[in-house]
Amino acid sequence: MSMAEERRAPQIAVAQPVMEAIGTLPEDQADAVRAAIRTIGVQAGEPIDLPTAPPGYPYQAQRPRLATAPLVIYRQSQQGEPGKWLVVSLMTPEEFRQQKQDEQSEALRNPEVRRFLEVAAGTAATYVNAEMGGVSVAVPQPPGTATSPHGTPTSTLGKGG
Repeated sequence: MSMAEERRAPQIAVAQPVMEAIGTLPEDQADAVRAAIRTIGVQAGEPIDLPTAPPGYPYQAQRPRLATAPLVIYRQSQQGEPGKWLVVSLMTPEEFRQQKQDEQSEALRNPEVRRFLEVAAGTAATYVNAEMGGVSVAVPQPPGTATSPHGTPTSTLGKGG
């Protein structure tokens, strides 16, 4: 990304579990994912139809430059959430391919199936959010720094990519 693009890049909040997941990736994949995150809002993402999307806030996938790296799943932030964009998860290339195949299936077009998936995902999200401290977010800054919505350091993105 050029310096001009970097200056125009919108504020991107990253869910703490995603930050932690990036930390477990091999270095080349982690660097590619960090670089992909920095392109959100600058380069178009690919729509992904996940039943858990809040109404009016569809998910997008940002592909890293490295084909073996996980895709970045994000959406526009809702009112009250930090940033303009919120990175909610990572998805392996295999999971993404399967999701795109599932999108073509009649099952996901069935409102009852979608509702079941929403309830199941909501139950899982409630469990995750019920952990002490809930789910925090970090706003990616230049390599090496990340801050909470209140400006306090929360974790690191490591090297830029």
